[in-house]
Amino acid sequence: MVVTIVINSILFPLRLSNMKSMKKMQALKPQIDAINAKYKSISLRDPKKADQNQEVMALYKKYGVNPMGGCVPMLIQLPFFIAFYKVFMVSVEMRGASWLWVTDLSQPETLPIHVLPIIMIASQFLMQKMTPQATGDPPTSSV
Repeated sequence: MVVTIVINSILFPLRLSNMKSMKKMQALKPQIDAINAKYKSISLRDPKKADQNQEVMALYKKYGVNPMGGCVPMLIQLPFFIAFYKVFMVSVEMRGASWLWVTDLSQPETLPIHVLPIIMIASQFLMQKMTPQATGDPPTSSV
């Protein structure tokens, strides 16, 4: 548990910058949608498409947003989490080890109400509420 806390505290600045970048991108979404609507009828091979990209990049520069700011911190964290998962998959020290009310970490909980899955669901729900939601295009009806 201490190792998990240490890893999460080390990676916290990356996670924080990821969330800040996502919030900034979400705030700019209406303006980006307006630019995309302006150039909607232009094909990908049209030279005016470069004007669209320049407008979007100027918008990013004006508001200090890095378009890769949400992805790069996540990519940096991924190898740590994969390695941490692999360590626990091959670790035999977990067999027979107890933690709080769980008598054996390699076995399911013995309580009638499984508390750990409930805690995991609650924490995932909380993280989902904290993460900015991407607003999708409204559904179009095909008639």
